[in-house]
Amino acid sequence: MPIRITNLCKEYNGKPVLSHLNLTLESHTNTVLMGPSGCGKTTLLHILLGLTLPDAGEIIGMPAKKSAVFQENRLCEQFSVLANIRLVTGKSIPLSEICRHLSAVGLGEKHLLSQPVEEFSGGMKRRLAIVRAVLADSDIILLDEPFKGMDSATKLLVMDYFRTCTAGKTTLLVTHDETEADYLRARCISLYPPADNTSYT
Repeated sequence: MPIRITNLCKEYNGKPVLSHLNLTLESHTNTVLMGPSGCGKTTLLHILLGLTLPDAGEIIGMPAKKSAVFQENRLCEQFSVLANIRLVTGKSIPLSEICRHLSAVGLGEKHLLSQPVEEFSGGMKRRLAIVRAVLADSDIILLDEPFKGMDSATKLLVMDYFRTCTAGKTTLLVTHDETEADYLRARCISLYPPADNTSYT
């Protein structure tokens, strides 16, 4: 079932960020959302996640089970790698499976499992945040510039992992990089600064 967004509006301090946005997100598809800063990409993700209420409009078909990668990693810094993942998976996923996912993004060293996340570099934290979102029990994954700040080799490694592990799932990814949309073989939608009655197909 697709997610249908109709006449969605949101403003902050009288300034419209989303104005009568009409958009359909296809299910079981990687969708990439692009556009200039201030066009409402992050706001739209927060509305879809239920973290921000729209001023008007309707969203139909949004799954109840969601996972996310925010612009900030939002990890529990004093917890270990394993503890951060178990926060969202519980014991539903075997340790061997968790290790396989971590290895796929270059975090496979066994000693890292028990290492506090606060000791990680920014890039390592980002990869952990992505693995956590992929492993969470969800019907849609929403990601806000998940590959930002990675060197080219690491970025390719993580995009390969993401593309493989989300095949057949519904994902919505915000980026400024067109090559990411191409590499992920994603449907690309460009948002623009608010204008009345804007529709995207």
